[in-house]
Amino acid sequence: MVHFPGLLSDFGASEAGIGLLYSLSAVFGLLLRPMLGRLMDNLGTPPRTYVDVRGIGSVGVFFPTYGGVAIVVRIGSSACLDRLRQLPLIITSVSLYALGLLSLGMAGSDLQMGMAAALLGSGHGLLFPVLTA
Repeated sequence: MVHFPGLLSDFGASEAGIGLLYSLSAVFGLLLRPMLGRLMDNLGTPPRTYVDVRGIGSVGVFFPTYGGVAIVVRIGSSACLDRLRQLPLIITSVSLYALGLLSLGMAGSDLQMGMAAALLGSGHGLLFPVLTA
């Protein structure tokens, strides 16, 4: 993995030069972001959502299910998470999340999308307390 400021200093750039580079890139990003939105509007091609492209369900099914299951799992499992080891919990939660992503990609109906959201929410509900402990 390349650490970009370290790479620049290896080429002889000073700290002031690196700071200036980051500042300029931030300013250009702030200036260009609104222009990109206007360009997309002028082209007449608004970005389409995943559920619109797939033609299934709605975001109104996915997010409440995901959030609700994540809250229930997080509150319901908080007492037992302290007594279990972290590695098996991390493996279980990442596996649930991966299974949820896989099932979301294969979902063909509202019910399947809701089940995928439930798997993703349970993986999130288990993983977040473990990683912040």
